[in-house]
Amino acid sequence: RALQGAGARSVVATHCKVADRSTPRVMVSSHEALQNGLAKDGALRQAMAETAARDATSPPFYWAAFLLTGVADRPLALGK
Repeated sequence: RALQGAGARSVVATHCKVADRSTPRVMVSSHEALQNGLAKDGALRQAMAETAARDATSPPFYWAAFLLTGVADRPLALGK
């Protein structure tokens, strides 16, 4: 809430402890999807699905903790 109070339109956060191995994959994948024009909710959903599809990171512990709050259904406005 503090980030949104400070002006962030959207925030990706976790509600519990996350794995060090899979978190960078989820974040990098979601940012790549954002750069390719996907909306924020779709980008995070795609990154989580990709992580869940890997044998080593298929349990929800590795991908299910991420939450997107705020404006979710618009692409990222890069450079603005």
